[in-house]
Amino acid sequence: MLGAQSVAKAFPEYYTTIVKVYPPALHLKDYISMAGPEVMTVGRGEGAQKTFLVILTILLSVLFHIDTPV
Repeated sequence: MLGAQSVAKAFPEYYTTIVKVYPPALHLKDYISMAGPEVMTVGRGEGAQKTFLVILTILLSVLFHIDTPV
């Protein structure tokens, strides 16, 4: 959680939120990477897919102003 808070402080002009990372990974970067401008790569494993689903749920709730518990 401290990492997300540090990112939010360093880049206040960007929306930031805490994302649950499912086991066995410890860090978001273990599952998801930026492959280029506006291109993300996501691991195939169950934990990676669940984590990415959390990100998509948060993104959709922000874009459409939906209160969705995550």
